[in-house]
Amino acid sequence: MNIKYTSTNSIRVKPISIKNITIKKMEIPFNVKFEHAQASRSQAYGILIQITNGKHIRAYGESSPRTYVTGEDYDTAKDFYKLHLQSIIDSIKDYPSLLTWVYNNQVLIDKNPAAWCALELALLDYFAKTEKTSVESLMAIPSIENKIFQYSAILGTGSLDSFKHQLKMYISIGFTDFKFKLSGIIQDDQARLFIFESFSQPHFRLRWDANNLWQQTQEVMSYFQILLSYTHSQSFQYTVFGLEEPLNANQYSDLLKLAGSLKMPIILDESFTRYEQFNQLEGSADNWVINVRISKMGGLIRSKTIIDMAKQKGIGVILGAQVGETSLLTRAALAMVNICGDSLRAQEGAFGDLLLKNDVTQDSLKFGSKGQLQSTTKGYGFGLTMNNLVVDQLDLLE
Repeated sequence: MNIKYTSTNSIRVKPISIKNITIKKMEIPFNVKFEHAQASRSQAYGILIQITNGKHIRAYGESSPRTYVTGEDYDTAKDFYKLHLQSIIDSIKDYPSLLTWVYNNQVLIDKNPAAWCALELALLDYFAKTEKTSVESLMAIPSIENKIFQYSAILGTGSLDSFKHQLKMYISIGFTDFKFKLSGIIQDDQARLFIFESFSQPHFRLRWDANNLWQQTQEVMSYFQILLSYTHSQSFQYTVFGLEEPLNANQYSDLLKLAGSLKMPIILDESFTRYEQFNQLEGSADNWVINVRISKMGGLIRSKTIIDMAKQKGIGVILGAQVGETSLLTRAALAMVNICGDSLRAQEGAFGDLLLKNDVTQDSLKFGSKGQLQSTTKGYGFGLTMNNLVVDQLDLLE
């Protein structure tokens, strides 16, 4: 989809001079296959938006639509842009008008959070570059310059040999925080947990991710009773701090019961995609952690609002990521870290070209020693230099 924009407004206080918006499918092969209970992926599945002003400014945004998270795919995104893109660009002239549009169109974004996210990030990048400042400065939030960000290792549900190789690699790098994907096949999960425990240390931290495997609380309780009793001949050598999405999405009362029975917080991902769902979170704040993924939340503006309310309520936050995100979404998520403050429980992503055969930026943002990433991005907007050879080869969304 290659959409030409020509202004129809005769009066404009501060022209933004958008000349062209290009929307592409982000399909980049992985170096390794990644599997979990809801999907198996061997390439990225995302949307890339480029905005230009016909001169020197090029701005970019990314999102990762997922049918099992927000019901979105390429077709729903294409419909959203066809129906609404022109009116959006006609309405949004600068950052204040972007804020106004977001707050006035919550229902529309609720239905299309990933489609909107890519456009919002591109607009933020564009406005910041136009103002010759960073996205953080544009949004009046703390700078990320010279900050160090700590990431979690993600353990998928591949073969046992693959799992062991992956775990050894993470430990050799220096990771101490792990997200353990459950397959729902008890023998396989027991075997993976046994491997993990054989390498675990007292300073390791672990959280489970079930990706909506079960329908009833009793299924979850029975599964964990079997899973844990088989492997623990001695006390834990690591800390378990949460269970992510054990049930079909949005079963809040049952999730609250599980939090009490398992004596650990429930991490909400598919069950928390919009601000109004705070109303469903009953009981102590200690029972809940929200996985804030920028794409599923519908961009940075809505993510910030959710993080601010989570902090106010004392609910923990994980800054999550979709498998296959490029450095664009990795960079966008960094803007939210300092906002989280003490509410931040973990951060996911920053795989860059460790997972992708090619990243869309010249310098791929990826974790290094100890799972850490030091921000070196400078300049205007998101401060990234694109890899035009990769971007130009992406197919248009049409």
